[in-house]
Amino acid sequence: MQDATHELAELARLTGMRRASSPPPDWSAVTAALGYDVPCDYGRLIETHGAGLFNNYLQVYGPEHHLRAFDLAAEGLYWHTYFQTEWRRRPDARPAALRDREITVITWGSTEDAVYCHWIAEPGTDPESWPTAFHTVTGNTWEFHDSPTVALLLAFARGDLAGGLIPPCPPGEPVTYTPYPAGRAPRPV
Repeated sequence: MQDATHELAELARLTGMRRASSPPPDWSAVTAALGYDVPCDYGRLIETHGAGLFNNYLQVYGPEHHLRAFDLAAEGLYWHTYFQTEWRRRPDARPAALRDREITVITWGSTEDAVYCHWIAEPGTDPESWPTAFHTVTGNTWEFHDSPTVALLLAFARGDLAGGLIPPCPPGEPVTYTPYPAGRAPRPV
């Protein structure tokens, strides 16, 4: 927990993140929508700084966001539903690392060039230990990371993110964070 707090502070320092002005989300509603609690480091990121965009490239979705496309609670399971259908139809399209596992794919972010950031949730597994998968539809390419959400974002900002689907920021260049406008998703009546 201490490492995550330090990493979030470092991420904020590197990117000029400011404190969020909106109240914390209704986490119980998010849990109900996703079927899981979110990882604590992600929750702390959202409560402290809100959802937003790194370098006008890497988007972090937020629960209850007023734009549905960036609303974790509303859209977090979109790709899960798609994959379940696709993998039943074409079992060979399922990555080897995810075969023979009961998983839920929860999307927490994306890039401007259509790379999606997913948590790979499993029943009975602590959200703090979920791997993250980067996925792009083009070529059905997957990349797996064992680091927590904030650690991956910090690696991106520092310029030392491993892998190739999401290019890290060039080391030494400024990294910006633009929070999404405050606001809640409309509540169904």
